[in-house]
Amino acid sequence: MKKSIIIGLVTFLSFTTGYAGNVLIENVLSEPGKTVDLKISLSSAATKNVGLQFDLTLPDGFSLEKGADGNVFKLSASQANDMACNVQDMGGGKNRFILFSNTLQSLKAGELLSFRLKANNELSFGGYTITVGEVAFSDANGTVKKEGEVNATVTLIDTFAGGVVITANSYTREYGEENPVFAFTSEGESVTGTPEITSEAIATSPVGTYPIKISKGTVTNDNDYYVNGTLTITKAPLTVTAKAYTIKQGEALPAFEVDYTGFKNGETASVMTKQPTITTKATSASAPGVYDIIVRRAEAENYEISYVKGTLTIIAADPVTVTANSYTINYGDALPVFEYTSSGGTLFGSPEIICEATATSSVGTYPIVINKGSVTNYNDSYVNGTLTVTKAPLTVTAKSYSIKQGEPLPNLTVSYKGFKNGETAAVLTKQPTITCAATSASEPGTYDITVSGATADNYEITHVKGTLRIRSLVAESGDLNDDGEVDVTDVVELIDMVLAGIYDASGDINGDGDVDVTDVVELIDMVLSGE
Repeated sequence: MKKSIIIGLVTFLSFTTGYAGNVLIENVLSEPGKTVDLKISLSSAATKNVGLQFDLTLPDGFSLEKGADGNVFKLSASQANDMACNVQDMGGGKNRFILFSNTLQSLKAGELLSFRLKANNELSFGGYTITVGEVAFSDANGTVKKEGEVNATVTLIDTFAGGVVITANSYTREYGEENPVFAFTSEGESVTGTPEITSEAIATSPVGTYPIKISKGTVTNDNDYYVNGTLTITKAPLTVTAKAYTIKQGEALPAFEVDYTGFKNGETASVMTKQPTITTKATSASAPGVYDIIVRRAEAENYEISYVKGTLTIIAADPVTVTANSYTINYGDALPVFEYTSSGGTLFGSPEIICEATATSSVGTYPIVINKGSVTNYNDSYVNGTLTVTKAPLTVTAKSYSIKQGEPLPNLTVSYKGFKNGETAAVLTKQPTITCAATSASEPGTYDITVSGATADNYEITHVKGTLRIRSLVAESGDLNDDGEVDVTDVVELIDMVLAGIYDASGDINGDGDVDVTDVVELIDMVLSGE
């Protein structure tokens, strides 16, 4: 009679962030007295974990066989260079396996190692339990995360007794999907009836491996044996897409956001164990153009994440033209308060305005230079203004005089009104010419004293003539207007002469230091008395 052994699936599940991994032992068939290789694998990468420990407890009648190298295990070819393993016999059928990465890199998914299991010839048909317990992962910092234990069933069957082996099919689906319709396969006799197949996994069950349990159900076969299958739930695809934005140069960067496509079971970003980072090389000062918005580094236990970059489009800021106002002042005047106007977009900040001209600057034009100052706009341009300094008005007035007929002409002089900055006639580039057509022998009357020809770089000169009054000797009798009588018209004429400073060179007739109405009264008395 020939016996075979079917060893059920051993599954360890861990859902704690940083300790995700699935420890698996595969199903095998064997015969009594022979050995079979059992493989232990990780169904997914043990993120951040560099060490794994578990206790393998065998039922009575089972043992581990040593290989030619004296070990009861053999590291897989893909892991041998990066991983080491120690096994400790704890007694009572318990063996402690300690695996660790000798490169301090995270443990890889896939087969870790295999060991040779033997069942002795005296075991009865039926199920036997293998326990995987005291499972623990450790990270590079030595932090240990312990997990519970799981059991597998080893079923011994008699293939020569006309029996049937009914095996639940294994399946793989994504997280969040419904379970498939479970089916089975059989070996040996035809199956009469339908086995019951169940799994505790549901659509919201986390990523991992779950047993698909198969039992008798309505099967009427007598010599029937059942082998469980496995439901492997893989991560669902989740796409994280950075949103696109458009700003003007100089504006603050927006608060970047992302869109998610692929969440299951009504979940949202709140299930992420690590939120995505969103970055761009652009700044608010970057030149107009299109810049990538990169999204990365998101983590979620039940999702395989892919990323789609967004774009930040920076367009030129609204153009702003800032123009310095132009001004015109006379030479010697104080400078104006320089101002500006702007057109186009809104101006942020204040420009700087500079002009090298001062109150003593000569006649001419001077640039009013305007530049950025504290302006924060980017698409800004500046237009200088002009300060025009024109000639200041200067009046040159010939003084007036009065003499008696026959007296020598006075030394003709002028007065000035309008000099700036404390200047005097010394700044004239050409002194004025003063002329009068009268001579000491000229007939009594009033003659023009003309002034002309004065020039100056910074002055616009106006010439004002004076008068020379030649009085007749007769006028000394009081007949000032020479009409043969001394009357009121002579008084009027006298008042005009005094106020014009003609009758007396100084006009101060009474010698009191002022030229005023008392001098007029004095002159009237002189005229009326014939003096």
